[in-house]
Amino acid sequence: MQKLHGWASQAEQLWEQVLAKPIDVERVVIVDNGTREVRAGIFVAQALNHANHHREQVCAILTGLGIEPPDIQAWEFAWATGRIWERK
Repeated sequence: MQKLHGWASQAEQLWEQVLAKPIDVERVVIVDNGTREVRAGIFVAQALNHANHHREQVCAILTGLGIEPPDIQAWEFAWATGRIWERK
């Protein structure tokens, strides 16, 4: 568990650095040992999409075990963390 926590902390720091400045989504990145080129924006899109798959897998497992999964929508996160509020 400690190892997983360390990896998650590193990933968090990396994403904070990447997302702290504008991303040139059209920049070409060389991947797969130099055999392919891809636009940088695809990495961001894939990361978001991939994370959604894992969240849904966890929810499906919890449901299969008879456990009500938490609301994992971004809106719920915003309410829970004070990132959205009613206007006065």
